[in-house]
Parts: sequence; C-alpha cells; structure tokens
Amino acid sequence: MAKVKSLTVNEKGMITIPFQLRKKHNIIKGTEVAIVEIDGNITIIPVLSRKDLEASRSITLAEMETAIDESTKHELELEK
Repeated sequence: MAKVKSLTVNEKGMITIPFQLRKKHNIIKGTEVAIVEIDGNITIIPVLSRKDLEASRSITLAEMETAIDESTKHELELEK
C-alpha cells in the first residue's frame, strides 16, 4: 500500500524528500531522480545506474509498472 506524505514546495520550487525515504531508497546527494507525470499525478523515481540495475534484477519492468499503477490508484482514492 502506498504511503502519502505531504510536503511544501519552497520559493525555488524545491521539496525535501523525507530522510526515511531517502535512506530506504538509497537517495544521497547527487542521486539522479526522474519526475514522471502519469494521469495527472507526479511520481519521483530514483534513476538507477547500469551497475545498480545489474545488481537489482529482482524487480521486473512489469512489477514496477504495477507498483506505479497501484500508487496512482491509491492517490486518486485519497483525493475523493
């Protein structure tokens, strides 16, 4: 199930990713992330290096797409 955290955008358009999420997803200074808009929802996805991709073959593209779809559905339900 998706967890929802409310963040505030500062005057430069930036947000701070909470520490627990940065730690869980190994996001450190200099980590590249992708901002993806799907059905009007914004998702932040860490961009994995080739080395990271080769080391983490435990998730398939289909599994990632399913997770994104589930997260989007959950966010839409919360907006109702």
